[in-house]
Amino acid sequence: LRQNGFEAIGIDLIQAPELVMCFLCQYANIHRKPVALKEVDVTKLDNQLFGDFIVGNTHYIVRKAYGAVSTRATSLSQPRYLIASVDANARHEIEIGLRENKVKMEDIECHLNQAKSVHNIKDSELKALKDEKVQFENFKPYKLTTNSDSIIIPKTRFD
Repeated sequence: LRQNGFEAIGIDLIQAPELVMCFLCQYANIHRKPVALKEVDVTKLDNQLFGDFIVGNTHYIVRKAYGAVSTRATSLSQPRYLIASVDANARHEIEIGLRENKVKMEDIECHLNQAKSVHNIKDSELKALKDEKVQFENFKPYKLTTNSDSIIIPKTRFD
């Protein structure tokens, strides 16, 4: 490769997770494409060795059929996807922040469950007091009997 002016194979110039590299090898054949970052005289290349190659910002595809050789050159477009690099330190800090926030979230959920429990207890106490109030308002302490005209004072729970 070096004697023909190429610096590397495409896969050697890319840093990506293993799954991305597998995808690029399978669908773009970067593991078989030589790359020259500076200009190379394409007319002097041996067409038997290279089918696809990249020189500068141009992608060359050499096709051979029935003894004829055709070369198609297309300009590489500007990258649109996967162009942002990841700073390992920034990623580590973000992961630490996520773990800390997860712990805080679990703590908040624990406090929320405790508050719900206290709320349910207070709610049942309030309901009991309201029921007692209704019973008290409906309570008639003096009852007259018609047969002897006597007053009966029932005992209350406060006696």
